[in-house]
Amino acid sequence: MYYSSIGILAIFVHLIINREFLRIKPEKPYNDEEKRYAGFLWCVMVYFLVDAIWGCMYETHVNFLIYISTMLFFFVMAGTVWTWSKFLASYLKKDNIFSRIVDWSGLILFILQVIVLIINIFKPIMFTVSKGVYYPAKIRYIVLCTQAVFYALISVYAIVVAVRTKDNSKSHHRAVGASALIMTLFITLQALFPLMPFYAIGCLLTSCMLHSFIYNDKIVEISHEVGVVQSAAYRDPLTGVKNKLAYLEAVKNIEKRMAEKKLAKYSVAVFDVNNLKFVNDNYGHDAGDEYIKSASNMICQRFKHSPVYRIGGDEFVAILEEDDFRYRKLLVETFDREVEENLMDGKVVISCGYDDFDIDKDLCYDDVFKRADKKMYDRKMELKEIVIH
Repeated sequence: MYYSSIGILAIFVHLIINREFLRIKPEKPYNDEEKRYAGFLWCVMVYFLVDAIWGCMYETHVNFLIYISTMLFFFVMAGTVWTWSKFLASYLKKDNIFSRIVDWSGLILFILQVIVLIINIFKPIMFTVSKGVYYPAKIRYIVLCTQAVFYALISVYAIVVAVRTKDNSKSHHRAVGASALIMTLFITLQALFPLMPFYAIGCLLTSCMLHSFIYNDKIVEISHEVGVVQSAAYRDPLTGVKNKLAYLEAVKNIEKRMAEKKLAKYSVAVFDVNNLKFVNDNYGHDAGDEYIKSASNMICQRFKHSPVYRIGGDEFVAILEEDDFRYRKLLVETFDREVEENLMDGKVVISCGYDDFDIDKDLCYDDVFKRADKKMYDRKMELKEIVIH
């Protein structure tokens, strides 16, 4: 029963750690890699069960029961090699010769072991059972040695690639190298000590190690998805600049830095796109959208070192710090000259006004914004006067 207790314990640990991939009906459909991983985990689960049963059958000293459970033992063991190799080929995310060799090698090892087991029924070349005792034969050692060499070669390759690689596949190769090294060690021990459950221990450690890397991949994937969703939530879909929600977050952050005396210099530039209603009424809303995008591109090109926000249909704001703050006067003057040239050429016209944060006078961000907004309005009137003349 000591032998069986290891398999039973492994089943419980396996279920607890890998319950997400051992569900009959997952919450969402698995991709190809996840299907192969789940297949490997289920095969390992069956192996633990068969290994525990083998321990129980061995205690009966009944030749037939020991023989059948031993056949199942080696069959499922070969299955774990095959399913592991299938998962490995997908997990490395490299469609190269190595991945294809690994994928096919696992299947070949499985087929060869099945053939050996069939032959063993007629001629005991792998094992025999006599008087309730299991006796390993020469081919059994060759089979285990072949598996150990298979895992060892994969381990060496994966570790070498992990050392040389600096992209995201580095962690995948580490996981493969470490798990293959564990299996090499415990298959070797299983070959040396036939009546000890070393292979089960190796499978348990391997599945635990792979779980930690798979789980880490899940965290990275979820973080990326959250980042993408968050980025989309803070972007204006028409222009690609930051939207009103992002602007409100930025204002909150600025006021926090002001309260903590960590922000002494910044400017607010307010922009309003002229003639948008005229364009919409006379040329349609599609032309109006293009007009807004042209305005956004013009603002972003001039104030390229500052965050630009679309806070309304035709309203934009840029918050100037560092280089753009240092050269704000020149930037605005250049921008205004470009707008006046556009006015003469019938291109997009944008009114701009800016003002600086005064640490001695301004109590909040809105104080700066209101002054900049008034200057923008004055500029709008000025541009209309240019049209009149």
